[in-house]
Amino acid sequence: MKTEDEVRATIRDLWSQVLENDELAGDTDFFAAGGSSLKSLILLTELNEAFETEFEIAELVDCRTIDRQFVAVWNRLHRGESAAPHQQTVIVPLARAKGEPDATIIAIHDVSGDVYGYTSLARELSGQADLHGIKLAHERFEAPRALSIAGLAEEYVAALESEFDGPRRFVLVGWSLGGPVGFEMAKLLEERGRPIERLVLVDSPYDLDLPSPDNAGAFTPEHERALLDEFTWLGDPPYPHGASVEEMWRAVRTRVDAPAKERLATELQDRFPLMARVIPHLASLNESEFICYVNRFRSVFQAGRNHRPEGTITAPIDLLTATRSRNFDPRWFTHTSATVRRQALDGDHFTILDRGSAPATARAILTPDTTAEVRHADSVTPHLGPQDDSATIERTLREFGDQVSWTRLPGDEVVDQVAELLTGKVVIGWFQGRAEHGSRTLGNRGILANPGFPDIEDVISTRIERPGQFRPFAPIVLESDAVKVFEMGRGTGSPYPTSVVPVRPEYHDVIPGATHADGTASVQTVSDEEAPRLASLLRRFSALTGVPCLITTSWDMAGEPVECSPADALDCFLATEIDYLVLGDHLVTKRDGSA
Repeated sequence: MKTEDEVRATIRDLWSQVLENDELAGDTDFFAAGGSSLKSLILLTELNEAFETEFEIAELVDCRTIDRQFVAVWNRLHRGESAAPHQQTVIVPLARAKGEPDATIIAIHDVSGDVYGYTSLARELSGQADLHGIKLAHERFEAPRALSIAGLAEEYVAALESEFDGPRRFVLVGWSLGGPVGFEMAKLLEERGRPIERLVLVDSPYDLDLPSPDNAGAFTPEHERALLDEFTWLGDPPYPHGASVEEMWRAVRTRVDAPAKERLATELQDRFPLMARVIPHLASLNESEFICYVNRFRSVFQAGRNHRPEGTITAPIDLLTATRSRNFDPRWFTHTSATVRRQALDGDHFTILDRGSAPATARAILTPDTTAEVRHADSVTPHLGPQDDSATIERTLREFGDQVSWTRLPGDEVVDQVAELLTGKVVIGWFQGRAEHGSRTLGNRGILANPGFPDIEDVISTRIERPGQFRPFAPIVLESDAVKVFEMGRGTGSPYPTSVVPVRPEYHDVIPGATHADGTASVQTVSDEEAPRLASLLRRFSALTGVPCLITTSWDMAGEPVECSPADALDCFLATEIDYLVLGDHLVTKRDGSA
């Protein structure tokens, strides 16, 4: 452990390096000595590395002298807490414009609850724009809390109104889960007579379609006890009888020493890799911060899983989508009465904000691409991709002729033969019409199988060479039959498999392969208008088997997008153990030795 003199000397050396000034007194103000938002971010990084802790940006802003920063660091090192926790601070400055800015850019936190993901972006925008971040103070999460995206948006709008007096033009920027939060904020600001200038969604998912790291439905004492009991090597924390969630986590904190903290961080990050991406220094936090960061992540994540966007705004929406991501979703088009612009950014979901890609992302935020406009339409279809005619399909089949055989059938015969095949435990690739845009198969590019077999999900995963990896499955059913099989609530349709609904008890044993352990399913409905051939297939299959739906999942391999062209479909077909492929009117099988 460093002495007081060593800690103070280290802080002074870091200030000298960042400010390029060796003549600094203990009461020198960081910003008066030439500091900036960019330099404060650099200093923040250096401090956290030097002392193996995780200071918040807001704490650094308030500790503007070496003396005050020393006190905060020393208290953090010796008492596991800063001198003055900033539980209510949610708005932090990230970059400043040199002159009078056209608008104030507000960057909303991701699923971690923090704004560190915007660090490289702030570096690029320094001097060009006023950029502020909105974060959730980690001190509020000694235990997980029930949050909602709408509730967070209301809190953040209140913070904006308190922080910025008078008329102010806002551009809201949301990366990842920050996008849905930004949309809800935009709605609230419009309701209060303060419409935003633009909403920028940076590779934001329409819905958070990821498995929960701990299968949390609600943070009840029973659930938290079951979760914590999994980590038996923590010992037996002294939970009092009838302990609340808060009491349980306080008891755990007394047992989380440095080795236990590192082991728990590793197990949590292995269980849910997203946590490792958004909180990379989890193990380096002190014990108090560690508990708070984990539970802040869990709380925000669960709020995201429970959220679905509703309503519209009048501001334009800019969709900045990563080329190696699957987060683009055309449903965003339906949530504004203004223009929607889509611009592709080279990279994946995370790299578009790293140091190498941040310049391009910053330019896209500052200067929207007016050549890439897509105007709002009253009716938006996800089937926006290319469509191949029979001649193109047959030409492609001939190119693969040494590996596959095929038969061209009239439409009704295709449906009849495929329905007959699906009465068995087979896996079929289904390729029809235009490709879907987005992360899901929606009737035209999918894998189909019979949900009457309890182990059919494992069969599919094994045959496409992805055993053990998460893959969303959904029962796909005619919209007219949905209410018979599922408890659909107030609606009768679910064209996107994003809503989890109960399976009616009498159908649990009819579709066991598509029913979750808790008796629910992520149902997708189709109609003759949306997918006429698939609708016909469902009718024929149901007539043959008495099973009212099929099970479907996106047609792709690990790390690959959904198959788009006939060649893509054939490549995937030959690289996997999928049994049959339906390409338009063509039923395709593998030649001997090609599987």
